[in-house]
Amino acid sequence: MSPRVIVLGLFLLVVGASIAIDALIVTDEERLERFVDELNGSIDREYVDRVLGYVDLAQTPLDLEVLLPIESHTGLYDASRAAELEQMFRERMRPYYGDRVRTLQKRIEVEGNRAQVGFTVFGQSLQVRVELKMSRIGERWLVAAARFAR
Repeated sequence: MSPRVIVLGLFLLVVGASIAIDALIVTDEERLERFVDELNGSIDREYVDRVLGYVDLAQTPLDLEVLLPIESHTGLYDASRAAELEQMFRERMRPYYGDRVRTLQKRIEVEGNRAQVGFTVFGQSLQVRVELKMSRIGERWLVAAARFAR
């Protein structure tokens, strides 16, 4: 085999390996984009469970601010208030069960282990601007602060 063929083979091997590795590596932006995309769909119990899966008060407290015409609420939730937060969220979402929602106007900014994620949720009877501050704990992104407004 000629040296030229060997060099070409090695080159193709390196290029192929780097493409394969790049395809396997999921960036933080891609993880957060997937999180926002998971918010599209029909609101039901599984939807609520999916959203709550990004909140782990044992790992990071949640600073919550709700500024909507039907409700105004602020609070800091830690592990001692986890059951209260979950019950409140489930109760607030129940009237929207069956509604289909989609997220638009996405903005994702990642800086190290912190991220800011913004989007608008549109549905049949729902339009809310959501601003999140997220923290990366290991490989997971968790919501550390949430602001809901019109």
